[in-house]
Parts: sequence; structure tokens; C-alpha cells
Amino acid sequence: ALERGRLDKATRFVQAGLRHDPDSKPLRTQYDGLKELKRRVESIDKQLKKGMALKTVDLLDEAYGALDALGEEFEGSRLEAYRATLYLRSCHAFSRVRRHE
Repeated sequence: ALERGRLDKATRFVQAGLRHDPDSKPLRTQYDGLKELKRRVESIDKQLKKGMALKTVDLLDEAYGALDALGEEFEGSRLEAYRATLYLRSCHAFSRVRRHE
């Protein structure tokens, strides 16, 4: 689901796996990574709504790092679709600070 850019569905999928096997360390690590990424994306959206684009740019760097760390947990998975949603938020933030790339 994360490969298609759906963070909420990926979280629910891993939650279902944890319900069936609560002692699974890889699932727990993936779940924690997804929650961390979701928390960062929510703060990015909140800062964009407030109009604080410079703060958003810093938060985006952290979100890219969280996504890269999550990519290591989801071995062999392609996370470009979700990375594209972060790029879209990045475009909004950079356009507000007039720093186009």
C-alpha cells in the first residue's frame, strides 16, 4: 500500500499483521517507522496550513530521512509513489519561500 502512496492503508496492513503475531519484531519495527513517518507528515501539513514554509522545509528533510529508514525495513519495496507525495509538499513549501528547484 505504501508503494502506491497510501500511508494509512500501509499502517492498517501492518497493524493487522501485529494483531495476528504481536511478538514479531520486524512488524513492530515497520509499524513504529510508519507511525513516525505519519507523525512527521501531519506536522508538515500543519505547518504548510499555517504558512510557515521555512519550518516545513526542515521538516521535509526529516520526513525524507524517515522514509529512507522505512525503505530499509520494507526490503525490496518501491517507495517512489509515497516519495512523490512528499515531493508535492516540498514544491508547495519551496514555492512559498520562492526557492524553486
